[in-house]
Amino acid sequence: TSRGVYTGAIGWLAPSRDGCFNVAIRTAELRRDGQLFYGVGGGIVWDSDQAVEAQECLQKARVIAEPAQSDFKLVETLRWSAAEGYWLFTEHLQRLAASADYFDYPLQQADLLSRLGNLVATFEGPMQRVRLTLSKTGEIELSHQPMRFDSQPVKVAIHPKRLTEDSPLRYHKTDPRPWLSGVPAMEGVDDWLLLNSRGELTESTIANLVVCHQGRWITPPLDAGLLPGTYRQRLLQSGRLAEQRVTPEMLSTVTGLALINSVRGWRSAVLVDLP
Repeated sequence: TSRGVYTGAIGWLAPSRDGCFNVAIRTAELRRDGQLFYGVGGGIVWDSDQAVEAQECLQKARVIAEPAQSDFKLVETLRWSAAEGYWLFTEHLQRLAASADYFDYPLQQADLLSRLGNLVATFEGPMQRVRLTLSKTGEIELSHQPMRFDSQPVKVAIHPKRLTEDSPLRYHKTDPRPWLSGVPAMEGVDDWLLLNSRGELTESTIANLVVCHQGRWITPPLDAGLLPGTYRQRLLQSGRLAEQRVTPEMLSTVTGLALINSVRGWRSAVLVDLP
């Protein structure tokens, strides 16, 4: 192919001998025939590795090769009780607002607050699970159902499939969550513990993971590829939890294992072997 701006630089020169140039590296050109040409380059030096540079170019081109899903909704799931109201509501609202800003979803917070307040009058029972979705057009949908706590430990197993941690959707609560399509339910397993591309434990399909390791409770860091849970955030801020990478090998020596989220709270877990 012909060499384009992405292989060099683009800029301007003024009569006063002033100028400004930019090493583009990546360019998108909309051509007259309606085609979009996306060029990707890199900075090659004397000790550059051919395979590494080629992989870097493919990584830069993922925006075209793997276009982002655009039909998803942002989700928040809240617990309401007569004693506490909407638990961790400030954290939920902050997370929703941050995700809406990241994906450019319009969020009318005043309308949301009003609707959540009015929804309380329809509740029957002392505790409710409330699901909130926000579409890319700003449409808010609310649903709810009665809930109660389950004191039984959660049976968990490590799913063998490794999931990539570099998708932005992994760090936002969305519907659907396409990376879970290959993680089906299994009899005898209540929830799966997920692995990232490096073989580190990240979270479960519906909760954050916490383990007691060497006398302290730890949870995987966000860059392992997991959702920033609101209850997780509260426990980190209080000092009850610390961030540390967690591997499957560590589970044989931990003295505590639990799943946490803002609906079910803190639930003890037991690791079961796969058949």
